[in-house]
Amino acid sequence: NKVADGIYSAEATTNAAMFKVVGVKLTAKNGKMTAVITLSGSGYDYLYMGTGKDAAAESGAWIASTGKVDYTLDGETKTGMQFEIPVEALDQEFAVAAHAVKSGKWYDRAITIASSSLKKTGDLPSDDNKGDTPKPTLVPTNTPTVSPSETPVVKPTSTPTPAPTQKPADTKPEQESKYESDLSGGTSKVDSATTLADGVYTPDGFSFSGGSGKVTISCSKITVTNGQAYATIAFSSPYYGYVKANGNKYMANVSGGSSIFTIPVELNKNNTIIGMTTRMSVAHEISYNIFISLAAAKKGGSTSSSTGFVKADGTISTISTDNSKLDTTAPEIMGLEYKAETKLAYAEYFKMYHYDEGITLLEIDMTKDTERDPEKQTEDDKKAEDTNTAAATDEEEAAAASDSKKTGTEKAKDLTEKTKELYEGNVVKYLIVPKDVEIPAGLDKDMIVIQLPVEKAYVASEDALKLLDEQLDAAESIKAVGMEQKDCQIENIAKAMEDKKISFDGAFDDLDYKALVKDEIDFAILPSEFLPGNAKDEEDTDAADETADTKAEDQKDDKDDKTTDEKADEDKTTEELLKEENERLSDTAERLATLTIPMLVDRSADEKTDLAKAEWLKVYGVIFGCEDQANELFQQMVKAEENK
Repeated sequence: NKVADGIYSAEATTNAAMFKVVGVKLTAKNGKMTAVITLSGSGYDYLYMGTGKDAAAESGAWIASTGKVDYTLDGETKTGMQFEIPVEALDQEFAVAAHAVKSGKWYDRAITIASSSLKKTGDLPSDDNKGDTPKPTLVPTNTPTVSPSETPVVKPTSTPTPAPTQKPADTKPEQESKYESDLSGGTSKVDSATTLADGVYTPDGFSFSGGSGKVTISCSKITVTNGQAYATIAFSSPYYGYVKANGNKYMANVSGGSSIFTIPVELNKNNTIIGMTTRMSVAHEISYNIFISLAAAKKGGSTSSSTGFVKADGTISTISTDNSKLDTTAPEIMGLEYKAETKLAYAEYFKMYHYDEGITLLEIDMTKDTERDPEKQTEDDKKAEDTNTAAATDEEEAAAASDSKKTGTEKAKDLTEKTKELYEGNVVKYLIVPKDVEIPAGLDKDMIVIQLPVEKAYVASEDALKLLDEQLDAAESIKAVGMEQKDCQIENIAKAMEDKKISFDGAFDDLDYKALVKDEIDFAILPSEFLPGNAKDEEDTDAADETADTKAEDQKDDKDDKTTDEKADEDKTTEELLKEENERLSDTAERLATLTIPMLVDRSADEKTDLAKAEWLKVYGVIFGCEDQANELFQQMVKAEENK
């Protein structure tokens, strides 16, 4: 690590096959070192000395590529990207995050430069033997864009700040992209008028829906000219030839591996656009919705900020928290304004927060007090999970390049897979949306959307059935149940099944998906037994009075009566059973996601007290449109309990 001043060639190794260093030019000066490294491909445009999580929050420390360079490998000339980075020490692994051009995500990497590989190739220039250590370029260049023909006056209402995971925003106004009329009528005109002063603004948040999500869309800035708002958006692919928007067809400015457009938009509202990609054998149009949040332009005078949030992997989320645990305070959701929280006095497994336009966020803990509880995980479990996450990251990075080749069916499967992953998290977040209320595009990527009204529900939880029928009189919204008529203990439900008003569409662990489709089910409630590692002891409570001898005799008789399958189940280890139950959760979630049926697991049976169980009335009051009635009933139960 004590290298004499000079210029050296060197070799470096990394921890990822997709992040290969093929050349190192190291400069040592006054005991300090910097290195110009050449990466094997052109898939990365920025580096950061640290982790991807930190990189998203420190855009000023991003290291921009110094440009493309040709190199020879195995007799073949290839093109790579060069970066100049500081080197603290040789023969030691140091962390570096790499920003992928196509996905727009940060990936954690590591580099080690071997001292044994150093070969001096030259001395420092004579005027370079004095002064400070050479410093790598840390400030990224601005995103190339279409030059405007006229420059509006720049009067931002606040100091623009870089949007997370995007290149730092500049203050150069953009001109509307060249366009021609869209005679096909693919999109309609938008109301791009705004009261903002002419100038350049950085969006508080940006999200989109449509496509498979492998090709991403970003928005670097908003230009306001003559009272009209124009968004500069970029697709993470150079193959988008045009975008249909505002009733026109806008032509792309392709630069740096991106297709860039500046189009009129209505701020704080969904805008429909259609992008045409030439990546496939024939031109293909893909429809998207984009939502650009800018609090300063929000109609109605609200100044609340709505932002995009950075996840641990560097991607943008529409909600400020993850799915690892229940939130203790209301999370910020892009495009929504928080109003109030449903205060809970007894229940432990859910939380509810209310936002503008009657939208409610419901959170349900799916792992607490089960075998999947994070607090019960061993170190081996956590290491295995970390390994799987790292492998998935590499697979995602490789898959991003082939996204535009996918068929519509394959992309639909991708979206279903993302929904399934939401159900597999520790906490599932539901966005309950009233009728005719439009939510910002992209929220369905981070939350399960329950669109009201719920009119034809499937209910397999007996506890939920009792609350809905006996307390809320909401049986009219139940179309199917998870038990046969002979096994139903709720009189009104059993009578409705006899009258063919309610059908049996399979038990929760053996759903009849064809029947669900036939009955047009729009919402499913499953019992807590459905959760992996949450099996209940079904022994009758009266058995507590049995003597030890009687119990032993009964157990012997039961053992003799058991089938081969039942005995085989008993022989399975807890780990094997948990694996099967996890597979059942994934399979059910995927199938219901394919049918666009939101799935909720009722955990009222897991609550510790009767009042905690009853507090789930508040959940169903919101979902079934009787919130006031539910709250009043619960308060009556509380008073009755206090008067005992």
